[in-house]
Formats: sequence, C-alpha cells, structure tokens
Amino acid sequence: MSGNKDEIIRKQVDILGVPSQEMIKKEIEWHERNESYKRLMIKMLVILVIAIAVIILITSLWVTVLQIESENMKPVLQAGEIVFAISIGEPKINDIVAFNHNEKIYIKRVTAVTDGGAVEVEELGTVDSDKMIGKVKFSIWPITKMGSVS
Repeated sequence: MSGNKDEIIRKQVDILGVPSQEMIKKEIEWHERNESYKRLMIKMLVILVIAIAVIILITSLWVTVLQIESENMKPVLQAGEIVFAISIGEPKINDIVAFNHNEKIYIKRVTAVTDGGAVEVEELGTVDSDKMIGKVKFSIWPITKMGSVS
C-alpha cells in the first residue's frame, strides 16, 4: 500500500517538477504555523473548560441565582430583576437576604439578628438560619441595574 503512495507521489513530482527550496521552506512554515495554531486552540479550549467548571462549582456551592417576583423591595429591587444570593458569612442588620418560608422564597431586609444566628425581617418575623439561602449582593439583570445591591 505504501509503495502505491510512493508511486503516486513520484508521478506527481514528475508532472509538476521538483519544488524549489523556497517552496519547501514556505510549506514547512505553513505546517509549523498550522501546528502552532492547533496547540493554541487546544490550550484555549482547556482554559475555557476549566473556567466553566470553576463557575459551575462556585454557583453550586456558594451562589444562588434568583429572579425577583414582586415589588416588595422597591426601589432597591424590582420585579424581573435577576440577583445573586451568596451563602458566605453571617447576615447583619440592613443586609438583604433570601430565605425559604412556607415553601416559598422571600427576599427581605434584615431588621435584627438573634444570638442563634436567626434573623428578623419585616412582615414575617424570625427566620431560622437553616432556612437562609444567602445574602443578596449583586444584580445581574437588567444590564442597566447590574452591580452591587445595598
């Protein structure tokens, strides 16, 4: 089989003539650039995969993405906004927190913190720390409101 390939190559060289050193040099440079480009693309793909894995890890362990459904936190948060709730650190007075209450997620401002880590919020009273999702720290949608939530 390889003898057949060699014969085909010999026939093509006979037809086209022997390539000059300059043509061979350009062909080698093209192959080197092509290999360099392939290596770069593989490196970029690996970096992209690692970045996506890190983002998934962070969001699954410490960050919850929530959409605001009501106007209760107006003017700070409005219906339709998308925010990050971060589950790191203890809530303090005036922090905005997300928590589960009666099988629903609420976002409210902390009015007091108890010794046991529970927080008090307007309208709902005391919320145990095990019901806490996290502190609402960052708005990501709409773009015009992207930034820190206070």
